[in-house]
Amino acid sequence: RKLPVDIAEYAAKTGKDFKTLQEYEAEIKALQSKHEEEVKEMKVLKERARLEDLNSNNEPEPAKMSSRSRRKKLLAFRKNEEVVGIIEKK
Repeated sequence: RKLPVDIAEYAAKTGKDFKTLQEYEAEIKALQSKHEEEVKEMKVLKERARLEDLNSNNEPEPAKMSSRSRRKKLLAFRKNEEVVGIIEKK
C-alpha cells in the first residue's frame, strides 16, 4: 500500500514552492471582488445601451422618398453643381 506523499519532503526534493491555504483564499477573494466589480460595470453598460436604444428608437425614421421629392432634391443638388470636364464620344 502506498503512503500519502509528504508535501514538505516533496517540495524539498523537487525545489517547488507551494502556496499556503491562506494565500489561495486571498487569491480567491481578490478574484471574487474583481468579478463583482466587472459584473456591476457590465450592468451599468447594459443599462446605458438600453437607454441609448430607447432614445434612438424615438427619433422619427426618414420617410420613403416619393419621385417628386427625389426630383426636387436632385434639382437642388444640380443647382450647385460645377462641371469640371466632359467625356468625349468616340
